[in-house]
Parts: sequence; C-alpha cells; structure tokens
Amino acid sequence: MGATVKRRPLVALAAGFAFGTALPGHGFPVAAAAAAALLALSPPLAPAGFACAGLLAASSTRAPPSPPRGGDAVLEGRVASVPERLDDRVRFVLAGRDGQLVLATVPPTTWPLALGDRIRVEARLRAPEGQRNPRGRDRAAELAARGIAVEAHATSPPARVAAPSPLAVLELGRSRFAEAAALALPPREAALVRAIGAGDRSGVDAATNDAFARSGLAHLLSVSGLHLAVVALGAYRVLRSLLARVAPLAARVE
Repeated sequence: MGATVKRRPLVALAAGFAFGTALPGHGFPVAAAAAAALLALSPPLAPAGFACAGLLAASSTRAPPSPPRGGDAVLEGRVASVPERLDDRVRFVLAGRDGQLVLATVPPTTWPLALGDRIRVEARLRAPEGQRNPRGRDRAAELAARGIAVEAHATSPPARVAAPSPLAVLELGRSRFAEAAALALPPREAALVRAIGAGDRSGVDAATNDAFARSGLAHLLSVSGLHLAVVALGAYRVLRSLLARVAPLAARVE
C-alpha cells in the first residue's frame, strides 16, 4: 500500500489571507468582498478568495492621514460600511477620495442609503470623545483602531453624486422587512424583529436595550458573527442542493 498523503487545506487558506493583508493601499472593499465570496465557492480558488478577504480586513484597519479636527466641511466619498439605522439618524463610515475614513451621522433619506453609494454631505466635524473616567470607555481609541480619527454630523441631508450602488436593492428589502414587521406585530416585538432580522435598531426602546445589556445578550440586537453564520450556512445548503441537481456538474465536482 502506498503512503497516505495528508492534505492541509487550511495552510493554503491561511497563506492566502496573510498575503492579502500584506498588500499595500486601501484596495476596493466592495469589489474585494464580492471576489472573496465568489472565489471561496471553488476549492482550488479558495486561497485567492481568502487573499481578497485579507485585503478587505487590512483595508478597514489601516489608519489614513489625520483629517481636520473641527469646523464645517462639505464631504464627498463612498459609503464604506452598512448604514446603521438609529432613532432619527443613520450612521456609517464614509471613505473620502483620499482614503480618509470618517464616521458620519446623517438624517434619514427618502431613498435607501447603501454600502457603496457615492454621496456628498455638508457636516460639522469634531474629534471623537476620549476616555473621561479611569478605565472608562475610550471612544477615540476604539475609532482609531478602525482608522477613523474624526466624526461628522450632517447639517443637511446627503445627496447622491453617482448612480445608486447595486446593494441599494438589499437596503430597500431591509426597509420593506421593517415595514412588514411593524404592521404584523406589536411595537416592542416588531422592534426586536427588525433589530435581529434587518439590523435596524431604531425602534428598540431604552428599557429593552438595558435588559439585553444586563443579560449579556446585547450582541443579538446587532449584526454579528452569529447572523453571518446562519446566512452563510443557509446559502451553502441552498447552493449545494441546486448544484447537485445538475448531473454533469455533480458527477465531476465535489
């Protein structure tokens, strides 16, 4: 009997991820995320997919040059994070043309603001608040770890400067899901369904937030690894079932 060859697929995946994190520049996060997802579906190309994932991870943590620390400004750039819906505002990371990252807070828009949208907004800039009490929360340090050195609070609604992002369809779906939950459930239950199912925490009251925080379950109200794992597993099962129905493909590809 011949010697058994031990395969170590994780080594290639780890090497691909490490290579992606070592690439220079800020990259193209939306394109890198799409490439990572598509390439990871094919085992031979999975290391390349992990390289794209490494580029995406590194792009979000590289600190850009220090932006202005105060005053009014007109900002133009790309929405670089999934917009977070709060009580009466929307918060997201805005990547400027020069690669600078700004944590922007804007009023709700009549059109779905989505990851990848290019917008212009008038805003008041300020430095994030640092640690106020010993061992207390240091918001400035938390944002600095993400490469963000300034916050921007809009003084007028944002305006698109380019065609809507392809992901605007998903944001529209989130809005319709929230509307359906509000129509079918009591206000408090609808707010929880919107937070867990669509990442929309705008309707969760302070008492509910406090109850989840004291029980150690606050992460359930935001988009977390648990949510991503559920979606990824569901997508894997559906895709595998569909591909298995294609006889020529199922007979040749694992």
